[in-house]
Amino acid sequence: MSSLSTQPCLWETIKISQDRDPTLVKLKQQAEERNSSDLQTDDKGFGWMKWRLCVPDIENLRHEVMYEAHKSKFSVHPCSTKMYKDLKKNFWWSEMKKKDVAMFVSKCHVCQKVKAEHQRPGGLLQPLEIPEWK
Repeated sequence: MSSLSTQPCLWETIKISQDRDPTLVKLKQQAEERNSSDLQTDDKGFGWMKWRLCVPDIENLRHEVMYEAHKSKFSVHPCSTKMYKDLKKNFWWSEMKKKDVAMFVSKCHVCQKVKAEHQRPGGLLQPLEIPEWK
């Protein structure tokens, strides 16, 4: 006998997990105390930091977001700088570029094998000898 189960999508998982992340909870409290507009919650319950979705550090959510951004058919294994710029448009978490994105891309086996910066240059060209007729 087989059974089916439903899993929430990545966005719903992020929304549910935002209230369980101690860092985001602390930032929300600080924003409310200072009446700051940096961290806001929309009518659907999503937490946003300057118009970017806050990704909590729970249940490998950040890893899943980076996995989708790095290995999707539309991105084709971007380098860490390009991936950071793409993620920065829509998502926010602390130490995104320094720690997480750079480490994720450096551990990608496909990028280590294929990218030009990981391949040895061919070296200097050697001229061929011109044959002489006897």
